[in-house]
Amino acid sequence: MHFTRKVDLGETKFDKGIASDEARHEALVESMVDVLESVRGLNEWLRSNQKQFNFVSPRDWLDFLRKFRRILDEKKKDVFQH
Repeated sequence: MHFTRKVDLGETKFDKGIASDEARHEALVESMVDVLESVRGLNEWLRSNQKQFNFVSPRDWLDFLRKFRRILDEKKKDVFQH
């Protein structure tokens, strides 16, 4: 949660159904968990069907979170500049 707490979750027109900062944070965390579970599922499929093994290290995951945050910040700037 340390890394997701740093993401600015200010209210936007895209999250009108979410009532509070805590609820927005929980939605973000759930989304990240879904991404991680999808990657794990794909890696299991690759291992069993393609005999290929991929591993997502904790460092890879933290790098993904940092990139996600950077892209989110860039897109927010783009949206609010226009």
